Amino acid sequence: YSRIKGNQFFLTDEYLNGEVTFDGKVYKDLKLRYDILNDELILWIERHPVIFMNKEMVENFTLHYSGKDYYFFNAGNDSTKILKGYINVACAGNTSLYLKHGKTIQPLAVDGKYDLFYDQYRVFLKMREEIVAVNSRKNFYKLLEDRESELKTYIKSNKIKVSFKDPNSLIPVIDYYNKPSDL
Repeated sequence: YSRIKGNQFFLTDEYLNGEVTFDGKVYKDLKLRYDILNDELILWIERHPVIFMNKEMVENFTLHYSGKDYYFFNAGNDSTKILKGYINVACAGNTSLYLKHGKTIQPLAVDGKYDLFYDQYRVFLKMREEIVAVNSRKNFYKLLEDRESELKTYIKSNKIKVSFKDPNSLIPVIDYYNKPSDL
């Protein structure tokens, strides 16, 4: 993608330290890149070409970046299910926040000459055993309506800016929601 500004990888184009559970076995201390444009996990081995990991055998993986761990599980490719491919568990608990990372190419976005990689996210909440797509703040609060006023108070008092352009802004809200209510 030489004529496109940016890259197609999750967080950085560098290989990150990580672990993979592959065909039931855990492999640690690997150098990995996650190509979110093509939903492919790439393994780097010294003195060998890169290896595109067989998605049917990758159960999950974790990438370490800037002191944070990013855990992904393989939801498979069943077209009848809401989740497909590698899914990031941004927050786990009774209610979990799942993110599907992706990139698109915006044509001629840079000076009218170059295309640009553009991050995009799909946000899901797993509540009990149901997984629901979330696409707006209104939809988000409706799903959490049993504690909506309490959550809005928490968000306002902690000056949290909930934005679907940055789905990581939802993590503290879900963490708070997973704690027992004071009521």
